[in-house]
Amino acid sequence: MRKLKIAVFTEEKEYALDLARGLCSQSSGIEVLVAEDEAQAFDYVGRAGVVITDKETGFASQTLILTGERAHEDLIAGNVKKVYKISPVSEILQAAVSVCFENTGEVFYPEQEAQLKVWEFFSPWGGSGTTSIALTCAGLLASEPGEKVLYINLGITDDYEMYTDICFDKVCSKRRFIYAVETQSKIMTDNCFAVDGYGVFYFKPELEKNGFLYETDRNRILDFLRKSRKFTHLIIDSGKRAAAFSAGSDLMFKVSREKDVRRDKKATGGEIEIVNFSSTSGLRDGKFYLPLDEEGFSGKEGKLNIRMESRFAAAVSQMMRGCLKRGGSDLI
Repeated sequence: MRKLKIAVFTEEKEYALDLARGLCSQSSGIEVLVAEDEAQAFDYVGRAGVVITDKETGFASQTLILTGERAHEDLIAGNVKKVYKISPVSEILQAAVSVCFENTGEVFYPEQEAQLKVWEFFSPWGGSGTTSIALTCAGLLASEPGEKVLYINLGITDDYEMYTDICFDKVCSKRRFIYAVETQSKIMTDNCFAVDGYGVFYFKPELEKNGFLYETDRNRILDFLRKSRKFTHLIIDSGKRAAAFSAGSDLMFKVSREKDVRRDKKATGGEIEIVNFSSTSGLRDGKFYLPLDEEGFSGKEGKLNIRMESRFAAAVSQMMRGCLKRGGSDLI
């Protein structure tokens, strides 16, 4: 289905900018221009779009008039549809959709952007395969139509480059993204990210300390990514830090090896337990067991490739489907 074009043209430029931003946040199926004048507005929308304005125009059938007073009667005067200027953005969008239908006969459904779902993986023990599980989860999610997945490392060091064949030479450093987070910039450029063969987005790894831990705040990163509406899933690889930094995650997974389960007496609360490198697979006693599967990985020139058709990936996929279906709450 085509996108609905909307031009906003009002006396107050700041109001027009705020309204345009609000409309864009409502749906990915619209394109909005803040027009300088009536001619530019109608030229932009063509014959099938809608102009939202607080001025009278010569094209009533395509115009939604913003009024300063809420009328008690239906806000339609002749062929001109009106809406209260300080109505919620959702109501203004619905009024614009109504104008589009009356003018063209086309029904437009303003689809809401999917909310960012946050998956977090951590392990109290080193060598538990946390990064392998997190990246497998990311790759499987990215293979689904319409999904955009970002992997982010919040461990002390960036050790994920060995799992991907991406060349990061032309990717901007994390500091550009951190600057956008700290200044709450409205623009997030795509050159902050690189994409692998599965469709997973990555930041450029840092050779020394991880700037996400020292130069910004985790909650600010999550808030910025949610507002950006660029991604549908965020995969967080937290190393050993999730017990202290787990706020904001929808699903949190604690990864252990089979030999570590017996000596693990601590619980951070709310996590889903994964036992990796197991002789079995599946859900048992409230824990997900992932198999030891050497054939699921292949190494070459210092890289480690994860095969998405392996027994290991199939077990991760089964775990993910269970969590998505039941929200994880009855698996804890």
